[in-house]
Amino acid sequence: MERILRGASLATGVVFTVLAIGFAARMPWATRFWPFAMQESRLGFLFLSSIVAAIAAPVLWIGFTGELRAAVGGAINLCLTAVGWVVFATRLGLSGGRADLVRWAAAVAIIGAFTAALLVLSRRFPWRDARPMPRAVRWSFVLFAAVLIPVAAALIAAVPAVFPWPLARESSVMYGWIFLGAATYFIYGAL
Repeated sequence: MERILRGASLATGVVFTVLAIGFAARMPWATRFWPFAMQESRLGFLFLSSIVAAIAAPVLWIGFTGELRAAVGGAINLCLTAVGWVVFATRLGLSGGRADLVRWAAAVAIIGAFTAALLVLSRRFPWRDARPMPRAVRWSFVLFAAVLIPVAAALIAAVPAVFPWPLARESSVMYGWIFLGAATYFIYGAL
């Protein structure tokens, strides 16, 4: 099982790295993965690229090192983000007659289910490096979460001027779920 998960981590990390490059370059094959691509700015795609790259890096590290227990925090993050995205996109798709959003939400739900399975599986593995987290790192994680939570709430509420560029309401809400998921990652790490 460990070998399969390590291989899957490496493959997923490569896919996410390529997707990050595609978002940064606004390649049509990549931008099709974002349901609000038509209203997304160049800076929005750079932001999305950085988020996808931030997912790819630890996924590759997990695959290379075999520290499978480290997937728990990221899986919690992605599960929460997926739940928020699925609920938001489904409601928006059903109320606006956008079947494409409902289909996108269904695909994200499937990915979220795989991520939840990864969460359950990765908890079964012991830590290879059992050294305690340095106190400064632990407190920085607490600080990151404390900053991310109110920013996430403001983005989900579509408060204007949270980002340094204008955001469409849909992008604001979706970014908010990314930030809220990231906050759970740091909370898990601090605990």
